Amino acid sequence: MPFRLLVTTALLATLAPVATARADWVVSGAGFGHGAGMSQWGAYGMAQQGAGYRRILGHYYRGTRIENVGGRTVRILLRDAAESVPFSGAVRIGGRRADAGRRYTATRLPGRRVRVRGVGRFAAPLVLRGGDRGLKLRGRYRGTLELSPHGPRGLAVVNALPIDAYIQGVVPGEMPSSFDMEALKVQAVAARSYALTTDAGVALFDQYNDTRSQVYLGIDSETARTNRAVRATAGEILTHRGKAAVTYYSSSSGGQTESVEFAFGGAEPVAYLRSVADPADSVSPYFRWAVRFTQSAMQRRLRGIVRGRFRGIRVVATGRSPRVVTAEVVGSRGRERVSGPTIRERLDLRSTWFRVKRR
Repeated sequence: MPFRLLVTTALLATLAPVATARADWVVSGAGFGHGAGMSQWGAYGMAQQGAGYRRILGHYYRGTRIENVGGRTVRILLRDAAESVPFSGAVRIGGRRADAGRRYTATRLPGRRVRVRGVGRFAAPLVLRGGDRGLKLRGRYRGTLELSPHGPRGLAVVNALPIDAYIQGVVPGEMPSSFDMEALKVQAVAARSYALTTDAGVALFDQYNDTRSQVYLGIDSETARTNRAVRATAGEILTHRGKAAVTYYSSSSGGQTESVEFAFGGAEPVAYLRSVADPADSVSPYFRWAVRFTQSAMQRRLRGIVRGRFRGIRVVATGRSPRVVTAEVVGSRGRERVSGPTIRERLDLRSTWFRVKRR
C-alpha cells in the first residue's frame, strides 16, 4: 500500500510537536513518503508546466504503456466484524424488494446466515443493491454491498463495484481536487493500476479502504473535477511488457524518486520503478524540511538502539537517491547499525532522505 499525499493524509499531515526547549540536534530532510514511483507534488508541478498526463506517467514509470482494461470489478472492505450493520438506500435486499428511504439493520445469525430486521433471514453473503443515490452506511457507496460473517460474532461489509466507480472514490482521497486536471488524470491511472496489481490477500475482498491499500471514501468524497479526470482516463492502466504495472506513488520526492528495491527493503528491482530526477517536485511544501530535537528527546526516541549517550547518526548506505538505507546510531558506548526506515519511524520523519547534525 502506498504512502501517498499521505495521504490526503500526507498532504495535510504534520510531524509530531517538537520540544520548544533548546535544540541540540537538527534533522534536515527532503520529500514525504517512500519516494518510489510517482510523486504527487511532482505530478502537480509538471502539470503546471504544461505537461499532459501521459508524459507525466512516462516520466515516473519509464518504459510503460497505457492500455485499457474496461469494466473490471473490485471488492473493498468497508467494515470488519461489525456486530450490527445499519443501512439505507437499498432497493433490493437479497432477492427481495426494499424501500430506499427506509433504514434497515442487519445482524449475524448462527450457520452463516444474516438477519435483516423486519425483512427476513438470508444465506450469506447477503447482497444489497442500491438506487441512484447509492447505499448508505456512514457514507454512501456505488455498486453493491455484501454482508458476510467475519470474526467470532460479526459481519464484514464489502463494497463490490466497477473499477472506475471505485477510482471515483479514490482520487479525491489521495490527491486534492484543486490540483491541475492533468495531475488528477495521472492519479486516476496510477490508482487504477495499483488496484489491479495489489491484493489484500483475503478471499473475501481485494482492497482495504484505507492506506493499507488506497484511501477510498465513496460517493460523498467525489467532486466534479476528480470525476471528470476518472472519466477522461476511463479504464486506463499502465502496463510493462504486457503486464499491469505496480504503480507505487507517494506525496513528495524531494527532487529525486527512489528505486523500488531501496524504497522497500527486500523488494526486487523493477525496470519501470527506477530513480529519476524530479525537479518539478520543488513546488511541494515538503521539498525541504528540518526538525529540531533536544539531546533528551533523541535519547528517548532512540531508546533500545543508542548505546550510552547519543552522539550522532552516521549514514552508511543510501539508495539511488540520497535516502538512507542503512545508518549507524553512534553512542558513547558503541555503534548500532539500523535501517533508514527504522530511524524515520523513531524520529517521526517525513522520509528517509535525512541527515542529522549537532546544532
